[in-house]
Amino acid sequence: MRLTTFGFGAILATAVAATCAKPAFAYKLYASKYQVHEQMTERSAECFIDSLRTGKPVQDCSSLALGNGLRHATDSQPVGDFRVEGVPATFGALTTAVRWPDDPQRKLVTLTGMANFGLAFEAAKYCRSYSGLGVQYAGLLCASHFGSMQFLHAMASDANETAGETQTKILEWSRFAYDYAIGRLQDDVGLCDALRSYPSIREALVGSDDSYICTGNDEYRPRTVGQLFGFQCRNIVSSAVCWIIPSTRDRRIAALGAILHVIQDSYSQAHAQRGGCSAGASVIRRQAVERFLNYAEQDSGKHAQADAWPIVDVVADPAIEHPIVAGAQVLSFFSKGADAGELANYLRQSVLGVPTASQEKAGPGECYIKEETFPQYEHLAARSYRNRQRNALE
Repeated sequence: MRLTTFGFGAILATAVAATCAKPAFAYKLYASKYQVHEQMTERSAECFIDSLRTGKPVQDCSSLALGNGLRHATDSQPVGDFRVEGVPATFGALTTAVRWPDDPQRKLVTLTGMANFGLAFEAAKYCRSYSGLGVQYAGLLCASHFGSMQFLHAMASDANETAGETQTKILEWSRFAYDYAIGRLQDDVGLCDALRSYPSIREALVGSDDSYICTGNDEYRPRTVGQLFGFQCRNIVSSAVCWIIPSTRDRRIAALGAILHVIQDSYSQAHAQRGGCSAGASVIRRQAVERFLNYAEQDSGKHAQADAWPIVDVVADPAIEHPIVAGAQVLSFFSKGADAGELANYLRQSVLGVPTASQEKAGPGECYIKEETFPQYEHLAARSYRNRQRNALE
């Protein structure tokens, strides 16, 4: 851990943070106007509590409505008897934890960190220059949004990745995060060593065996599993000034939040295609994932429209859960001490489904094409335009 003070201009930080402090993609968070991830998590927690109170399975939960605003007056309200490391977890802890994949360095808790977040995605957009690169080059923030770790958001890490490959990474990531959250992976175990049991995501999380993450260097020791979930960085211009939050419990809750996050993101049509896309709208479809999409090829504005407040399509496959029910089921697995394999099987069968075209490559998705940059998708862009025109006339 290290804590460094610095003297960057507060005016610059305030201006950049005020205009830019929002995630580049994934369901909106933090701002009270949006908070989709937080609200989904809150509803899942309510569903879990209701299941404990009534003795009914979480599938019978009726609190599925999403509205604009969180319902709990205080973050300190406990989530029933749900415990992490033997200590009751609160609604505030869970709704904070679900933000981790969008803000894996906890930048958005300080003014200067917010400014850097804005530079990364809006003002300078420096994270885009790391598209497709690994974490040893791109760093945790950029790799998780544009690089090799996009499976944290239920997306393909590059345009040529198949649906089957992305799903394998999502399931293995969920197993890894769950094993750490529940305490079956020690906090101080080396990340490179631990990930040998999760081979499909190992390279994405550590790079090569000779990377500084695995071997350390003059400034850093080899990274541990706990450190992965514990960063907090607050430099205006980079992620160079960071430390590890001291609470092991908070780090484990962050890992649990990462599982809830990837489930929720998988229901955004701009992340994972379930049935036909809906241009200009955010729709939850309870259908099996057909393919996972790649953000680098997408129009960010079109993507953002799909990450706004969602409505639920009335047509549903009964085998696929609602995302709020799925989140409650994760909490139930955790509270019962279930095995990570049971969680992965549930996600495969009841959340993601079996990709109907498992060898289909990712691409941007019909409704989210960056038309001026990717001429190889012009036929899809034209089809999307025709569909929008037809829908406008109906």
